[in-house]
Amino acid sequence: MIEFLLEPLRYDFMRIALYLAFSICVVCAVLSCFLVLKSYSLLGDALSHSVMPGMIVAYAIGLPLGFGAFLSSIVCLWLIEFLKERSGLRNDAITAICFTGFFALGLLLYSKVESPLHIHEVLFGNLLGVSKSDMQTSVTVFGGVLVFTLLFFKRFFAIFFDEVNALLVGINPKFYYYLMLLLLSFVVVFGFSAVGIILVVAMLILPGAAAFLITSKFWLMQIISVSFALLSSFFGVIVSFHSDTSTQALIVLFQALFFILSLIYFKFRAL
Repeated sequence: MIEFLLEPLRYDFMRIALYLAFSICVVCAVLSCFLVLKSYSLLGDALSHSVMPGMIVAYAIGLPLGFGAFLSSIVCLWLIEFLKERSGLRNDAITAICFTGFFALGLLLYSKVESPLHIHEVLFGNLLGVSKSDMQTSVTVFGGVLVFTLLFFKRFFAIFFDEVNALLVGINPKFYYYLMLLLLSFVVVFGFSAVGIILVVAMLILPGAAAFLITSKFWLMQIISVSFALLSSFFGVIVSFHSDTSTQALIVLFQALFFILSLIYFKFRAL
């Protein structure tokens, strides 16, 4: 059993994949709890789907792909907030409209503009093909996002749990809400190129949702969410090596398994 778990770690590319999976899944798990608390889980979905048109336009005019992806995600966020204030529609409807629209625009541009993007990597990424330098850059960004999140943890919790009360105690809800969106954009942009849309979306929804079913204490919810994310990443990477299957898909499937187990626990606890 020990040999089964340790054998993949003899290879540099597997260690790089594991380090990157750990870093992105941990920061996504922390943010996931906030998104689930406020019923904003679709927001991560919208951001993940919004980066594609920005990357293609950036390539066409000679700008860095990451810069285009970041600008595209910011435009998507602005459009969501604009429609929320003026349309009267529910948040989930507005978010769904924006992310489907941006992704459709991305597919249209993809079919008309020659670019280095491949649709398979857009959806699923290339975790096992990430270079050491790219891994170090991404881990640094994810680490920075995690530090910022922990620094403002209490304020983020205050505005996501009770915005009115946060305003009464002198916290500016809009400032910290937009700061959270900015941090989320960084995670999506840097995670997108390595692990693709599917894993980014899954890790921004599943860990927090699973932890929410187990406990109502937010600090414990964070611990459970991060634990599920780490275990999913580890077993996803290890099992994919031995089974010669998609690493990202297995990470998501293990996370879905933890969600199912959490749901079973929730149902039995309610009896």
